Amino acid sequence: MVYVIGMGARGREGLSLKALRRLEEAEVLIGGRRHLAHFPDHPGEKVPVQGPLEALLDLAEARLKEGKKVAFLASGDPLFYGIGKRVLERFPGAEVHPAPTAFQEAFARLKLPWDQARFFSLHGRPLGGVLLELSLSPSPWSTPTPSTPRRGSLGPSWRWAWTPGPTWRRGLGRRTKGCEASRA
Repeated sequence: MVYVIGMGARGREGLSLKALRRLEEAEVLIGGRRHLAHFPDHPGEKVPVQGPLEALLDLAEARLKEGKKVAFLASGDPLFYGIGKRVLERFPGAEVHPAPTAFQEAFARLKLPWDQARFFSLHGRPLGGVLLELSLSPSPWSTPTPSTPRRGSLGPSWRWAWTPGPTWRRGLGRRTKGCEASRA
């Protein structure tokens, strides 16, 4: 059996009882180092995500053929720009246990409605596609111009969900030696 377990800002403590039971049953954990760090006492094999995803899916398939249960650890909802899609393509019977996404957590912490928000992933995608998405947005905060530098960001940083509060970075749209950051 294959499980895909999403982890939110609270890490292990934020998992549902069913997700925790599935992790206890799993004999192989596959995930990022920060995800695996939440389970130092897990007796199973721990496989950090590195290299091509296809190799990890092949490893999971080999472990399944050995009769082992495999759990993929992911951030937030594994089906929202996450590993869940690829795992389900390979293992259609996999169980998915989502957690709140970083976006959900950010909007909740900031007490902002997000029903009109638009999202896209930067992970593993060319910057040209990101700039196209931003140019289609009605928000002046996200509209790039020809002078927009190719480096910088505006919004919660990638690691905010694993820290006590969001880190906001400014720098998109103007030249800076680096991004300024402030804690919310």
